[in-house]
Amino acid sequence: MEFAAAVTLLLLLLLGILEFGLLFKDLLILHEAARVGARSAGLGNTTDTITSRTQNSAISLNAAAVSVDLRYSTDGGASFPEVLSDSGGENDAPVGSLIRLTASYPHRYVTGFVVPGQQSKTLVARMVSQREYASAAGGSSGGGGGGGKGVGRALRCPSRRLSRPDLPRKRPLGDLRATLGCACHTVPGAAKHDECETIRNR
Repeated sequence: MEFAAAVTLLLLLLLGILEFGLLFKDLLILHEAARVGARSAGLGNTTDTITSRTQNSAISLNAAAVSVDLRYSTDGGASFPEVLSDSGGENDAPVGSLIRLTASYPHRYVTGFVVPGQQSKTLVARMVSQREYASAAGGSSGGGGGGGKGVGRALRCPSRRLSRPDLPRKRPLGDLRATLGCACHTVPGAAKHDECETIRNR
């Protein structure tokens, strides 16, 4: 009798460890997918691209079941009332605003009795990213930095002259690496040069 009770409790404990281990595994994967999606949103990609990258990054999850909600804030993150949409081949969040990505996923329990009365639990992951600059589609009409959304397009490789007015014309590669990383790897549409590969590998 005592042996049967001990085995039952041990089995329940093992099943509980299994259930919550799988739940936290799915939650970590969902957080990583939300991080990838938020980064994509900050780079100015369209909502379809953001959603696709978020779902594709949810490795081992049912990608079709991952839902994505996109909103942006222009008041420093105090609220996110605006639903993100597309305009001119990129998302319509103003440069400098905060974009919040909320990813949801219905995690199904392996057993039905570890959490009584529940067969599934909705997992939620939120990430916030700042809208950095216009994408290649939006920046091309600005004349290479002629407007607020064309700032990023004016950056060039560290081996060439910089056209951003807030940075000096010539600086050593080491200093530029700290300031920009490497512009031609962070600016859509810019060419890649050998100097950039050297900087990235240092």
